[in-house]
Amino acid sequence: MGEASIVGAWQAVTGTANGYLSGTEPWKLVAYGAATMWTINVLQNSHRSDIGLFDDLKRRVFKLARLIPAVSKEIEKSRVKMYTDMMKEYKKPVEGEQYTPTLPKNGRPIADVVKACQFMNDMSRQKADWSKGGCSGTVYHGGEDITSLAKEVFGMFVWENPLHGDVFPGCVKMESEVIQMCANLMNGKTACGSMTSGGTESICMAVRTHREWARETKGIQYPNIVVGVSVHVAFDKACDYYRIKIKHCAVDPATGRVDVASMARLVDSNTIMVVGSAPSFPHGCIDDIEGIAQIARKHKIGMHVDCCLGGFIVPFMDQAGYPVKPFDFRVDGVTSMSMDTHKYGYTPKGTSVVLYRNTELRHYQYFVMDSWPGGIYATPTQAGSRPGALAATAWASMMHFGNDGYVECARKILQARETVQKIVVSVPGLKIVGSPDVTVLAIGSDVYDIYRMGNEMGHRGWFINQLQYPACFHICFTYLHVEQDVIDRLVNDIKEIANDLMQDPNKKLTEGTGVIYGMAQAVPDKSIVSELVWAYLDVQYETRPYIEGEEECAHVSEESADPNTPTETFVSAK
Repeated sequence: MGEASIVGAWQAVTGTANGYLSGTEPWKLVAYGAATMWTINVLQNSHRSDIGLFDDLKRRVFKLARLIPAVSKEIEKSRVKMYTDMMKEYKKPVEGEQYTPTLPKNGRPIADVVKACQFMNDMSRQKADWSKGGCSGTVYHGGEDITSLAKEVFGMFVWENPLHGDVFPGCVKMESEVIQMCANLMNGKTACGSMTSGGTESICMAVRTHREWARETKGIQYPNIVVGVSVHVAFDKACDYYRIKIKHCAVDPATGRVDVASMARLVDSNTIMVVGSAPSFPHGCIDDIEGIAQIARKHKIGMHVDCCLGGFIVPFMDQAGYPVKPFDFRVDGVTSMSMDTHKYGYTPKGTSVVLYRNTELRHYQYFVMDSWPGGIYATPTQAGSRPGALAATAWASMMHFGNDGYVECARKILQARETVQKIVVSVPGLKIVGSPDVTVLAIGSDVYDIYRMGNEMGHRGWFINQLQYPACFHICFTYLHVEQDVIDRLVNDIKEIANDLMQDPNKKLTEGTGVIYGMAQAVPDKSIVSELVWAYLDVQYETRPYIEGEEECAHVSEESADPNTPTETFVSAK
């Protein structure tokens, strides 16, 4: 096309546009232009967004709606109510409780500090005595022997830091042996890895590693990962941190396992990794790892198996009499895995392991800065300094239990879950959600508000996990649940509560944290839900208790054992 033709075409286009817009008021032209640019911006950002075009548009519309004073006032009213409700539930005052909001001018004697620590430890035990098996997951207690061992080993290594391997070679040796033992458990002949602070960091490291690998080897600038909606939310957190789009595919409503065909449809040229769970946190089922691995092989991308929850259960299931399909590095296509030592590995909180098929992939996890005035700086994970005492206690726990010890623990826990499951399916109004394979049992109802049962369980000393989509709660069985008296108490409470709920099945929950889940599923703008849930997190950082009226109780100041330490003590009002 010659220059004259281009000019002619342009004149034709502009002439038509001018004719169409002639007589249009100037403010309308400005509005049309602004609306067009806004739409282009939304479409462009939504293409790179992790929430999709429709949800992004909906979020923007609701954001504009919140500028309306009446809407804004109602949201603030709800936020204040949520905060107050959370304070009532989590910050009930305790007789004799002290509050120290500022640093003491002079240090307090060790005996006084120990006494104060004991008081706060007793507060926790009064709230929930986990040793009686009342907690779903939360505390993965391996017995008093392992507690004593952990205390002794922790004291030996309390000041050691694996960041300085030249200073603490013994501690580094223990950390590296924990990693290699985990790699061997997952049948990784060439596998390697790193120790992290927990499952979330392990997952974050795997996501970041695959992002760096895909950027360098495939030139991907706008990466995404594809996961099932049942995957652990740590993947969403990792993608939020590292600016990666996350696509959630459907799960089979009957089994709770990832729909492999649905996952395959979401993979595109920017996908860097697909994910499977072994098992999933909500419903305790193991995804079709081999099917997902086929997707990874076909597209030559990474595949992560999240085994954080089942890392010290699933590898021993075959030996415990519960056959399981290949889920680890035996499956061609699996490039990374995560497993938590601080769960069923029975070591104190604060350790997990992320594994890679080979050292080449692990290199993309490392951070190296070679131009810092402080010297060449290199770290393997998110952390700089790391607690050597936790690495040592992880090593000690694994040495103490050994293969046979873990097999026996797995067998007893799986039997406990199976026993309760068989009873629950016979209880009127209740159903099992998903197809539990490991230690988690999710319970729902088509007859009554299941959150009412979860709330009542809490009143009876059971700290269970409330879930959504679909509404249910789950119990994560640990070694604390294997005793028959704990199982009997659990099933009896479930039966009694279910019987009470059947008397008025249409009643809805009006108190407790379960209300949040009902509200979250009804509110279309999830940013509002986030702001309301902030109240829960804010409450955790509150140092003062909730006080409802001076006629019930009062806050008074008292002098502490150290006159230089400003404290406040809660006492009942007379």
